[in-house]
Amino acid sequence: MKVTDFSIKKSLEEAKADAYLMTGDIHNADIYYVTRFLASDEFMYLQTGAGKEILFISEMERGRAEIESRISNIKTTQEFGYREKIKEKKDASIAYAACISELLLGEEVKRIAVPYDFPVFYSSYLTEAGFTIMPIKSPFRKMRSVKRQEELEAIRYSQMAGEKAMEAAIALIEGAEEKEGILYVEGEILTGAKVNSVIDHTPVSYTHLRAHETR
Repeated sequence: MKVTDFSIKKSLEEAKADAYLMTGDIHNADIYYVTRFLASDEFMYLQTGAGKEILFISEMERGRAEIESRISNIKTTQEFGYREKIKEKKDASIAYAACISELLLGEEVKRIAVPYDFPVFYSSYLTEAGFTIMPIKSPFRKMRSVKRQEELEAIRYSQMAGEKAMEAAIALIEGAEEKEGILYVEGEILTGAKVNSVIDHTPVSYTHLRAHETR
């Protein structure tokens, strides 16, 4: 994918915004789509009107982000004195918001477009810090609705992996021995946990097999 594929310049111009800022984690489809990075902890993505993209993460995630994310401009909370701010402000959320404020100041952006689900706390903090926060409809949602070839292939692959998992679960149940209304496999009671384990692990085995076949 080209960097220009993710440009939201038109959306920013329509909103009269200097930049677009969103926060997310492993559950946010938009932030994964545009960064190709997942983390259980909260992180942020910024795109300016000039097309500059920044991934804002914790220091401990930097190494992984440099490998996995398509965003080359990576900044960490530690670069903005996050730990020192926690000690000073006695509140991790306020310290994080202060780091965001410094990041935006450094990029010289004042009018910030954010998605509808942008955290109210950060919005209030940034507003008090002098920024103009403007909620807009996600510019990436429409992009995500149009699938690229590699995304279509990933969907097909996921579907096949899911089907293999269900086939394995069905085969496990069909191969079980019934005694007095209870199913046994190799002398042990077949539990729901065992069936779920087969469903969970089959896609992993399928992935390894496909990777070996394509070498």
